[in-house]
Amino acid sequence: MPRDGRFVLSARGVSTFVESMLVIGLILRVQISGAGPYANAALMIALAAPAVLTMHWAGRVADRLDSRKILLAAVTLQLVACLVLATPWTAHPGWLMYCACLAFQVGYSFATPVWMALIPRIVGEDGVQGLAAAQMLIASFTAPLGAALSGVLVGAFGTQLVPLVAVTLLVPVGVMMRAIKTRRQVQAEQTDSTSTPGGLGFIFRDRVLAVVLIGTVVALLVIQGVNVVEVFLVRDDLGATPAQYGFTEVFVAIGTAAAAVAVTRLTNDTRRAAAITIGFATCALVCVAISQVGSFGAYLVMATIIGAGNALANGALGPLFLLRTLETHRGAVIAAFTGVTSAASIIALLVGGLIGAWLGPRDTFLAGGLMAIPVILIMGLLAIPAARTLAQPTPPATSAQAFTG
Repeated sequence: MPRDGRFVLSARGVSTFVESMLVIGLILRVQISGAGPYANAALMIALAAPAVLTMHWAGRVADRLDSRKILLAAVTLQLVACLVLATPWTAHPGWLMYCACLAFQVGYSFATPVWMALIPRIVGEDGVQGLAAAQMLIASFTAPLGAALSGVLVGAFGTQLVPLVAVTLLVPVGVMMRAIKTRRQVQAEQTDSTSTPGGLGFIFRDRVLAVVLIGTVVALLVIQGVNVVEVFLVRDDLGATPAQYGFTEVFVAIGTAAAAVAVTRLTNDTRRAAAITIGFATCALVCVAISQVGSFGAYLVMATIIGAGNALANGALGPLFLLRTLETHRGAVIAAFTGVTSAASIIALLVGGLIGAWLGPRDTFLAGGLMAIPVILIMGLLAIPAARTLAQPTPPATSAQAFTG
């Protein structure tokens, strides 16, 4: 692993820890306040909306400006957002809390395409899948630790301490970003041409990416809504404490770590398309099973399986979209993919909030899983053969300029 690769893994690992800790703390803040599923849906929308609202500009910025400057600006914005979330004025769900969540995620939305597009510069095209697996393995440890710590802190001290802890951890993330020597800035004249497509345009020129994107969006529309009611199923129906709810992520991480081994074997696009199909189908089937669980212990088993399915799909999605994209468009494509899937998540969360209040947590899990299964199978039937017959594009050697400093 190159020196910069180690810095990337470390920075992303700490960032995952912070994000998991903060999101669980905010979800518990909403649940403890008694605001109900609608407020939780509003929180998740605030966390998902920036990727949609900024996808055009995030892609352009990632492909045109100095990667180091973008990353440092993004983490600075997240620091400010966490400081706001630690104030007494955001102790209860309200416009200021949601605005701070939006600001935190704006930083994430601009940083994500930069991180992704920078990876091939650091490890080369052949090292992308391996780095994706390594990053997933690290996230399988840091995400549950962050979630578990958040649950403990909320149970012992309330919800205001969590954002302050996040601030202390984001500072070293900024230091590691500054230490990465590899930098990326695509030549402006190479991306200004009107003959080159934007992120979505590039995706829909590739049959494999187009099918996978459409299938992923539809799957998210019918599965993602269950996230709104998950905390109410675990806390109210199954009687879990805040610490137990946070500890659930440990079992999700066990599944993620197991899937990381399989992710390293996704050495071509056919395998990646198959992994996306299997991973999403597993998640849908587990949603159906979760609707029938009668104890918190059984829910933890389901969480482990859904962690493996989700990790398998996500471990294939990033490399698939990254490696089938020309160097000059990688930032735009990743931003467009993130924005479109976040838009699907927002719609799903709105619908999930409405359905969750009407049907209750269990029937919401059941309906989401049953509707997702046929959609995912159709995606696999179309994407896997297309990936087998259509080769990924070969980026021209002079398509972009890398520099170090």
